Amino acid sequence: MRAPHGLLAVAALLVAACAQDTQVGAGKAGQPGFAQFSDVPIPTGADIKMDRSFIFGAADAWTGRVVLSNSHSVGSMYDFYKANTPKYGWEEITSVRSAVSVLTYTRGERVLTVQIQGRTLWGSEVGLTVSPRGAPGAVPSSAEFGPTGGTPPVGRAPSIPVTRSP
Repeated sequence: MRAPHGLLAVAALLVAACAQDTQVGAGKAGQPGFAQFSDVPIPTGADIKMDRSFIFGAADAWTGRVVLSNSHSVGSMYDFYKANTPKYGWEEITSVRSAVSVLTYTRGERVLTVQIQGRTLWGSEVGLTVSPRGAPGAVPSSAEFGPTGGTPPVGRAPSIPVTRSP
């Protein structure tokens, strides 16, 4: 029995997508739309989701969020960012590989968070968020909190009087 031509075409597309998955490369600064992101790796074939991205600044001083859509799997995007981000001078702080993978890096006074998740049909979506690093000692000491209120330091819950009714 012969397979319908449509089924063969779908199978060919799936094989082509899998083959592309194994060859994720870094996009170049000259790639249209990516010139201002010279300090983070961009996978080849990625498209910027302009309606979900916001960027302030340019070159190595931009801040904001860039959302990329691509045909690569979540696993290959995780491997891509894990291998290539340090090449751009970023130092890994932590990473979690799961259905929604998250990698966090620091470079100078900036923090990069890479969030990777699958798309509905195929491929993945990558969110790159770059922000300034918080200043050390930004949390006030416990001596600054008294009976008049304030926000307690991290890890210390505020005292709240509890009254019981009969």
